[in-house]
Formats: sequence, C-alpha cells, structure tokens
Amino acid sequence: MSDIHLEKVNKDNYEEAIRLTEQDDRYVSVLLSLAYAYVKPWDEALDPYVVILEKNIIGFVYVSYTPHSEDNYWIGGLYIKTDYQHQGYGRQTILEMINIIKKENPECVKVRLTVEPGNHRAKALYESMGFITEGDQNTYGEIRYYLPLS
Repeated sequence: MSDIHLEKVNKDNYEEAIRLTEQDDRYVSVLLSLAYAYVKPWDEALDPYVVILEKNIIGFVYVSYTPHSEDNYWIGGLYIKTDYQHQGYGRQTILEMINIIKKENPECVKVRLTVEPGNHRAKALYESMGFITEGDQNTYGEIRYYLPLS
C-alpha cells in the first residue's frame, strides 16, 4: 500500500474533486461540502481536501472548526473511491487529517467526527484508531465520536 497525502481543494483540482461523488448518493457530495466551505453553516472555518495517491485523486475529506479552540475540530465528508476502499486509505486519510489539525492548530486537544448508526465498518475503523463514542447523536441522527490528542 502506498502512502497518500492531502491537498486543499483549489482551482486546479476542484472539478475532479466534485466528480468523485457525482454517481454515488450514499455519501455527502463533494459539491455540497464545497458549498459548506463557503457558507460555513457550523463553524467559523471549513477546509476541504482531496486525497491523493501517486498523483491521482482518490478521495475527499474536510475539517470544520473554530480556529484557536481546544476541542471544536470535526473531520467530515470522508470519501474514498470504490476501487480504493478496504485498503487502508481511509485510515491513512484520517491520520493525515489529524496531523494537519495538530500542526495548524497546536491548541487542539480533541478531534471529533460523526458516524451513521448503520455504518458498522466506519465505527470499527474509528474505534480501532482510539475514537470514543460520546454516547449521543447529533441533530441528523449520527453518532458522535471524539479522539483525545493529549
């Protein structure tokens, strides 16, 4: 398995990023996520990234956050192309996103994310990475998880 890296969505990659989820309505669309980045419905900032493997865009992820807060950093929109799923790229993407959060926001002590209740693979992945359920759901019915960084 090769390593991936994340790159912010920009004028050179946004069209390919948008095409990632056009044909798959099981995932939050990249286009909607890019709208979130502009509108910022939850927090003060939302940074979208493409997941790159050997110069090819294979996925998408974003972080929504309040700059300089200690625990308001949410990873969302994780999508890996079907041909690349179940090969560890989702795990690598989450780890890389955590590294970016820690580097750019050293005051952060907790990273959060949500999971659809029926997505048992995602739950198992996040729990294996040390994420802990908060025991409740958000207004969309998704289960909240957090990862302490200290």
